[in-house]
Amino acid sequence: MIARRGLTGASVDAISEDAGFSSGAFYSNFESKDEVFAAALEFHSHEFDRFLEEHPAGGSVRSRLSADGEWLDGLEDWRVLFWLEIVAQGGRSDVLRPAVREYFDSARARLTVQIEKGERESATALARPPAELARLVLAAEIGLFVQGLFDDEPAARISFDTLLELLGGDPP
Repeated sequence: MIARRGLTGASVDAISEDAGFSSGAFYSNFESKDEVFAAALEFHSHEFDRFLEEHPAGGSVRSRLSADGEWLDGLEDWRVLFWLEIVAQGGRSDVLRPAVREYFDSARARLTVQIEKGERESATALARPPAELARLVLAAEIGLFVQGLFDDEPAARISFDTLLELLGGDPP
């Protein structure tokens, strides 16, 4: 519903009906749409964590980021649109902004740890600090989310390889 209509176009009644619940059931669990979106963002974060647990990557920074790229490549368009809607709303909503900030802080911390492990395991010195690389990877992911909506080619793994090459880390 949100992916199709956007946040402002999706009423609580429409969201509830689309999910097969009454608006009363919605309000018995959430005070507002912002709370639903914060919960959805948390779910999205846990879903990514589950993917990483099921597809553990070891070794180089590149192999670790390739797992991230694989997850991105597998996302359905509606999930991408929904995630983008939540992030956009986070920029406009004082209620949702802390949850979106926490999501990005957590994602950056997880990526930083993966990059540090990859740097250690492959004994490869990166040209940039792992935290900076993690920030750049997150920025690339957002762009890849958007590009993926319009491009039939899965670009995430190629883009991460290129990003690492440009940063001087983990050569092919």
